[in-house]
Amino acid sequence: MGLFQEFSESTSMHGLQRAVSSESKWKRPLWAALVLAGACLATFNLSKTIKDFLHNPTTTETSVHYSPDMEFPVVTICNLNPFSYGKLTGEMDFMAVIKNLVENGFTEEDDIFEYMAQFQRSRDVAITYSLKDLLIECQFDMMPCSADDFLTVPNYKYGDCFVFNKQIPENFTHSNPRYTTKPGPDNGLIMKLDVQQMQYLYTTEDAGFKIVVHSQDTTAFPEDEGFLVMPGTRTNVGLKRTEMSRAPPPYSTCIGLADEYNVDMNVYSLTDGTRYSGEACRKTCYIREVVRQCGCCDILFVCPSEIYNTYEVNETNPYCNATNTDQFFCKKRVLNAFEKGELDCLGRCLPPCEEVVYDVALSTALWPSENWVFVPPGTSMQDAKNIINYYRENMLRVAIYFEDLTEKHVESRPSYDWNRVLSDIGGQLGLWLGFSILTAMEWLELAYDAGIRAGTRKSQGAQAAKVHVQQQGQ
Repeated sequence: MGLFQEFSESTSMHGLQRAVSSESKWKRPLWAALVLAGACLATFNLSKTIKDFLHNPTTTETSVHYSPDMEFPVVTICNLNPFSYGKLTGEMDFMAVIKNLVENGFTEEDDIFEYMAQFQRSRDVAITYSLKDLLIECQFDMMPCSADDFLTVPNYKYGDCFVFNKQIPENFTHSNPRYTTKPGPDNGLIMKLDVQQMQYLYTTEDAGFKIVVHSQDTTAFPEDEGFLVMPGTRTNVGLKRTEMSRAPPPYSTCIGLADEYNVDMNVYSLTDGTRYSGEACRKTCYIREVVRQCGCCDILFVCPSEIYNTYEVNETNPYCNATNTDQFFCKKRVLNAFEKGELDCLGRCLPPCEEVVYDVALSTALWPSENWVFVPPGTSMQDAKNIINYYRENMLRVAIYFEDLTEKHVESRPSYDWNRVLSDIGGQLGLWLGFSILTAMEWLELAYDAGIRAGTRKSQGAQAAKVHVQQQGQ
């Protein structure tokens, strides 16, 4: 008790000295009660502070910046009809093929598309649309553009899609990304398109185009994202660019990957050099599972050698054969499991920590007006009506542009780091107990002195016992 008495008289901790050393009979218990109450309140508030810290809370900060030279996004467009009826019937007896497929149990639309894709790959024939068939007029930033400014990329659902403003890295050569310095519908990408409904297959339910607006370093998946534009309309697509930065784990469930390739999570990094995205990861998960279970690649997706080098796959022809019943139903089983979430692709494929997204605002008007359509002089009323009907059923106009040249930055960051935790702990202890770091050192010194004193007493007791034993032996 003497050591604690000495400590209480010299410590910088307020109240303890009065609780131990006060000579007044009523002041000593009062100060002891106050010190005990302060200790209880400090402990309660400290437990809340530690609990908040362990929950890894974040703070989201939004800021808007003006950018006088804005990089235009990548635009991917796809005709909702994947194969041109005229080109298809020029290469095969389409109806006979469909009848044969149905008789053999290939009844779904995707089954037919898969067979067509295999037919196109094996025969090396062009049965999809060319952009020159579809693009009537093109303008970017008030300057003319053409089909040569677009890349053609295959898509399992829409045949061939066409990509504007995409820069291909490394050994590929293409135009540099384009920029715009003025907002408004006249200064973006303006396209006049012809859907060519007369070439639609009976399996295609909707008429129009699917459009995806995305950043340079990501791959578009129009089957899962984007918006539709339909014939007979003019559609204005106003864009706003947003840069998102999520706090890394454990503060959020995101994946932070650098620009370099990551084949395990994103097989598309091998084909077009794009960074990780949640959808690219989920597609990679499915692609790998088909190879693992079926011993072949889904013909509707990419299949670089890196994804099947650990399995027994025919490298000469690694794709599944649409007419091979075993491979077809194996792939079908994997696809059903993927769509039901049974492959755990959703749990593995978290959103990226850094991401650029484009908010889209659509406005639509009937296009063209009847008086705008040019009808040659001398045209009969019926022919004039047919011309207008063709425009309404097949033609569309779409303008994709920035609404303004501002970028929104959304950043989430840890709201409770070690500096704040230590400050809160110090604040609670200082408020209720007058406690500081130096006071903590004093308590450590007390523990050290108490340990030394206990050790000394134990040593002295052992020495005394030894002497006592020796005296009894004599």
